[in-house]
Amino acid sequence: MKRLRAQKLLVTFDLDGVLIKNPFRDGVFPEVGEILKKQFIDIHGFTPPNLKKDIIHDIFNEFRENLKSNKPYLAYDWDRVIQKVASNMGCPGNIDIADLVKKYCKFPYIYAYKEVDKVLDWLKQRKDCRLAVITNGYYIYQYPVLKTLGLDKYFEEIIVPEIIKNVKPGRDMFLKVYKNDDIWYHIGDSLLQDVYGANRIGIKSIWIQRDMPKGLTKLNPSERIKSKEGYMFFKGKLDKELQLKDIKSNDKEIMPEYIISSLQELKKVIIN
Repeated sequence: MKRLRAQKLLVTFDLDGVLIKNPFRDGVFPEVGEILKKQFIDIHGFTPPNLKKDIIHDIFNEFRENLKSNKPYLAYDWDRVIQKVASNMGCPGNIDIADLVKKYCKFPYIYAYKEVDKVLDWLKQRKDCRLAVITNGYYIYQYPVLKTLGLDKYFEEIIVPEIIKNVKPGRDMFLKVYKNDDIWYHIGDSLLQDVYGANRIGIKSIWIQRDMPKGLTKLNPSERIKSKEGYMFFKGKLDKELQLKDIKSNDKEIMPEYIISSLQELKKVIIN
């Protein structure tokens, strides 16, 4: 009797909001704002009201403009984005963002969610399972965080936009990691980047939302999107994402196959 081959499983993850908290919001960006504020005052000799707040606002405006361009991966090159803002202010800039990331690679600026190690250990113990990261963040900003948190050991590949010259939901961001795997799950917190990107090429999409309404937790992860409460929750989140970037698609193409409230619930989804 012919022995059946074990199915090969691929599980890919987004990083920020899924496995980790990154240091940008609470560490890197506030310090960049302070540095550019000081440079502006030193050069121009006066302090406009809300200067630091306006600097952060300009950084994100520049990010959005790059995201709309024909080279959207440049939006995530924070050295380039911040240097452009500095130049527009008449300031030298010259801030090494990768160095700031390393400076803030400590708690409370970064951390892994509490269930991450146990779930990754559980997946890694499966001989048929490969783990990889697919992120829109540049390697020089993401890897130091993974390394500091001890998570780099779990992943055989980290797919990043500066190598692919694209961003999620681009197909090539996902297909780069594919090796004739039989079953593929992708877990992310963005509908437009992760869920839509996965759905476009037939990957099983898992949308993680740690603020999921309590009523949904009573349902199986595959049933949540089918409920009225689940759809309304999905629709509200989608509308917020569409304010940042519009795409030509319909709700069905962006709907996740599963919704989970923590990575621990992957054990309800990946059961084979």
